[in-house]
Amino acid sequence: LALHNPAALPDSAAGVLSLAGGRLPAGIGLAQAAYARRLRLGGRPRGMWHAGLHMLGYGPLTRRDATGAALGDFLANETALYGGLARAFGPRLRAGATLRLAQSRIDAASGWALALDFGLAYQPPSGRWQAGAALRGLGGALGQGLLPVGAPRPPAPW
Repeated sequence: LALHNPAALPDSAAGVLSLAGGRLPAGIGLAQAAYARRLRLGGRPRGMWHAGLHMLGYGPLTRRDATGAALGDFLANETALYGGLARAFGPRLRAGATLRLAQSRIDAASGWALALDFGLAYQPPSGRWQAGAALRGLGGALGQGLLPVGAPRPPAPW
């Protein structure tokens, strides 16, 4: 959950290594590893920190020309390395932030991005449900973006 809303990281995740993977329709593969731990500063609890690796592979895709004729296969994938903090502000409100370094590859083109996510989570006294909100993907591309390796960067439009 902390990958989608950093404030949703539960205290029960402390000290747990989570490994997940699976296959989705159309040959898409998903794998994730995550770890969380309680953060203590000056001997006092100060929240939770978490870190993880998220990978998504789209399998072989068919390259086609303008007429639709097959020209061979290529691969596409995404990888994100992330880490963040979550902290309670009273018994019902939590806030968190996550920093992600993401890489995307489509055939011979690849790009890197750095993004920051913020989240809030509220749990009422009944404890039976939780509401949250997240502001995700604040940041941008690092370097040239999705350009083939070694390709010249196009001129700026201004």
